[in-house]
Amino acid sequence: MKKKLIFVASILSVAFIFRAEASAQWVQTSGPTGNGTFVECFAVNGTNLFAGTQDGGVFLSTNNGTSWTWVGVLNGATALTISGTNIFAGTYGIAGLSGDGVFLSTDTGKSWTAVNNGLTESDVTAFATIGTNIFLGSKEGVFLSTNSGSNWTAVSNGLPSNYYVLSIAASGSNLFVADGGGVFLSTNNGTSWTDVSNGIPANTIINSFAVSGTNLFAGGNGIFLSTNNGTSWTVPSTSLTGKNVNTLTVSGGNLFAGTQFGVFLSTDNGTNWKAANIGLMDSQVLSLAVGGTNLYAGTNSSGVWRRPLSEMINTSAVATPAPIQTSISTYPNPLSQSTTIRFTSAESGVARVTVVNLLGEEVARVFEGALTSGEHSWVWSKLTGLPTGMYECVVEMNGSVQQVPVVVTR
Repeated sequence: MKKKLIFVASILSVAFIFRAEASAQWVQTSGPTGNGTFVECFAVNGTNLFAGTQDGGVFLSTNNGTSWTWVGVLNGATALTISGTNIFAGTYGIAGLSGDGVFLSTDTGKSWTAVNNGLTESDVTAFATIGTNIFLGSKEGVFLSTNSGSNWTAVSNGLPSNYYVLSIAASGSNLFVADGGGVFLSTNNGTSWTDVSNGIPANTIINSFAVSGTNLFAGGNGIFLSTNNGTSWTVPSTSLTGKNVNTLTVSGGNLFAGTQFGVFLSTDNGTNWKAANIGLMDSQVLSLAVGGTNLYAGTNSSGVWRRPLSEMINTSAVATPAPIQTSISTYPNPLSQSTTIRFTSAESGVARVTVVNLLGEEVARVFEGALTSGEHSWVWSKLTGLPTGMYECVVEMNGSVQQVPVVVTR
C-alpha cells in the first residue's frame, strides 16, 4: 500500500508562538580550523578548554571558544588529561615517529616534552587518573606512571593478549577498561584485572565510559549501566540502541551522549533520552565536555560547538518568549505521494523546516535559507522509505523553535 502522511488536524491553520531566544541552540565556535579538525577529545582546566584533533594537534581556548590557538603536538592528539598543573596529550600515529606517544605540558600548553620512557606502544587511546597515578590505554594494554609521566610501566596482567584499549575510566579506586572483547576491572592500580562483562553482549565495542555517583555507564551500540562496579550490566533504555555512542559526559545527575546522530540527554540515569540537537549542523559528535556553564561538542568536520547547559537541563531558565506569529499548513492532507507545506511568518529571517523522528534524527530537510515576511510554500515528495510511525515537523527561525506532530501511516 502507498504511504500517507497525516499532519495532526490541530496543526492546520494554527498559529504558533515561537520562543524568541536567539541563543536557544548550539552555536559553532571559531575553531579549531585547518587540516585534521576531527575533534577527538577535550580537557578542561578552569577557564582553559583544550581540544585534541586527529591530525592537527592541540588547540586552546580561554574564552569559551570565541577564539582558538594552536598550542602544539604535531601529530594527532587522540587523548588528553589533566593532573594538577600537568597536561598530558596522547597521540595515535605511526609507531617509531618522534611525534608519537605521550607529551607533557606544565605551562598551559606553551611547550611540550615527550615523556615515553617505558612505553612499548606509541598509540595512545585514552587516559584516566586515580590520585597522582596516571593510566593510559593503548593498542597493547594499559600503562601506569606514578611520577608525572617520567616513567611508564605496563600493568596488563590479567588482560587478554594484545588487548586494544578503546576506553578507560576511574571510579574511586576502581579502574575500568574496555575494547571489543569485554570490560575489565582493576581494584589495585592495574596489578591484576577481572572480566566484568556480564550483561554486555559478546564482541560489543565500548567507545566510552561515564561515572555518575555509583552508576557506571558504557557507550557502544547503545548504553549499558552498572550499579555494582561492573558485576552486572543492564540496558536502561532501548532509545539509543543501534546508535554508535562515541562519547559520554556527566553534568550533575544529567548524562549526555554524543552519537553519529548528534547529542542526546538523559536526566534519569539513561531510562529516557531526548535529542538536544537544535542548531547543531554537524551530527557526527566525537567528543563532549562540560566547561563552566556550557556543554561543548567536538565534531567530525566542523570543529567545536557550544551550548549553555541551562537550555537543555533547566527549562525554567528559558526566558519568557516574545510573540512571533507564524502559521503552517499542508494540502492535501492526508496524502499519498506529496504535500505542499505553506508557512507564514510575520518577520524576515533565516528558517529551516525539517521532519525528525522521535529520537530527534532528521529524516527530511524541506527547506533551509533566508525568508522574507509573508507566505512561503514548498512541495515535499520524498517519502520513500519513511516507516510508519510518529514524527515531528520542526520549524526553526531566528533562533526560535516549534515542533508539531506528524503521523506517517501505510
